[in-house]
Amino acid sequence: MKKLYPSLLGLLGGLVMAACEPAEPDVATLRINLIDAPGDYESVNIDIADVQVKMEGDAGEWLSLDEVNTGVFNVLELTNGHSALLGEVDLPPGTLQQVRLVLGQNHDLSIGGEVKALPFASGSTGVIELDVVGDLSANRVFELVLDFDAGRSVVASESGETFRLRPVVRVILDPDNGSIMGRIDPGAVSTAVFALIGADTITSTYTGGSGGFVLSALPSGDYTLSIEPLSGEGYNPTLVTGITVNEGIDNDLGTVFLPRQ
Repeated sequence: MKKLYPSLLGLLGGLVMAACEPAEPDVATLRINLIDAPGDYESVNIDIADVQVKMEGDAGEWLSLDEVNTGVFNVLELTNGHSALLGEVDLPPGTLQQVRLVLGQNHDLSIGGEVKALPFASGSTGVIELDVVGDLSANRVFELVLDFDAGRSVVASESGETFRLRPVVRVILDPDNGSIMGRIDPGAVSTAVFALIGADTITSTYTGGSGGFVLSALPSGDYTLSIEPLSGEGYNPTLVTGITVNEGIDNDLGTVFLPRQ
């Protein structure tokens, strides 16, 4: 009778163990990022406590992300292509129905060099539930973007001395959508850039120090850019019309010159 050498025995043992181990289940990975449409403040700090999702057929059960990146985020830093990863979760393939953003209590903003408390407005809570219906297939990574609109979320009193938080958040699933980018000249003039479909503002951003801007995760459609200088005398607002955004296409406008008064 022939002997089995130890190396062969080890190989056979490994094959038997591999055959007995259950196969890895097919899952869909959902990754959630936070971006911002800016407001007229020096900072807007939002306290994020949890992010949860709900799948179709889960009998109302909310699932938290794995290792949620909780804490306070200055959402005004999350513009022009910058984002913050809030976390990800592996889910069984199926239909994603809702996402829930749970906020803490430690919100504030800075304006004119002064820090102001930012409590919730009357009737608002720290739980924001957003409908987002999309099919998640196995063995894929899906991106979901939460676009926190600081300009619309902060409500100022008539005196402008106190502020309240009424969160306005846009959700985009698997945002392999289009984008619009470019540079405003002169770059030294701080400028707000609004992406419009008809009369509706889809999102907005501010230019960076060199005048550059990026408007990302845009659904397909025909856009107009409303470009409004915020600093620097002698320049007028302007419009850029006829911009068609298609899925997966980046529209680079090059340099857009602000008209002089």
